[in-house]
Amino acid sequence: MAKLLYSMGEVTEMFDVNASLIRYWESKFDCIKPHKNKKGNRMFTPSDIENFKLIYHLVKEKGMTLEGANMAMKRRGKSVQRDVSILERLQNIRAMLIEVRETLGDNSPVEYEAPIDAVSELITDVEAEAKREVVAVATSLQEIAPHTDVAVELGGEDAKIIYFDKFIEQRMNGTCAGGTGAFLDQMSSLLNTDTAGLNELSKTFETIYPIASRCGVFAKTDIQPLLNEGARKEDIAASIFQAVVNQTISGLACGKPIKGNVIFLGGPLNYLSVLIAIYDNIIWI
Repeated sequence: MAKLLYSMGEVTEMFDVNASLIRYWESKFDCIKPHKNKKGNRMFTPSDIENFKLIYHLVKEKGMTLEGANMAMKRRGKSVQRDVSILERLQNIRAMLIEVRETLGDNSPVEYEAPIDAVSELITDVEAEAKREVVAVATSLQEIAPHTDVAVELGGEDAKIIYFDKFIEQRMNGTCAGGTGAFLDQMSSLLNTDTAGLNELSKTFETIYPIASRCGVFAKTDIQPLLNEGARKEDIAASIFQAVVNQTISGLACGKPIKGNVIFLGGPLNYLSVLIAIYDNIIWI
């Protein structure tokens, strides 16, 4: 039978961390909401435990900052939870196989080393999924487009830039979906359209407004006043595209020139002509 409440001691033992870190995470993540007993001691619910698992995965295993982990949980909570669930199941399978092997010892008629190694490899693969994706893109481009100097890719919830020089330099966003397809979807909804509609509106823009690109929340606080003041939707739409380009320049390139043979990858950079034009304008200035 599942427990209804967990003490601080049980939680610290579960994650092998000290109580001060648990209290610190509690203060930084709104999703952690422990009860307190008559003595004032914290008692954590199963929901708190699941959220601690996500936080531990993002902060301890993936190396995110607390701010980045908070954003990831709010924006991609379901996918992060799925990754943690997969890892947990694989780790349990590996532990079970090791236990069976040790219990049976030399009398076991089954060879356990191969399946244990296979599960271990799967765990490593899941943990390195994002890194593998960037490497796969770089490797493919070296075969398909060997003269590429820089690759810029915008995906649904990730963005990456790859420099091909003497050494391949790969950069990928890791904490927020700002400047990605998800960001464009969110901003489009503010104008009661979709990304295709955003592109159509942008074709007749006249003015570019400064819009925060690092985070959708900040971008909304820039866009809503513009709408309230009667700014043209065409101008706001183009400004959103400009914000995406700014995020690539500042957040990924970090000032390093994007020049030479540049290739665009990902849906937004294939179907949104105005976004492509703004990238071209920045790159070739």
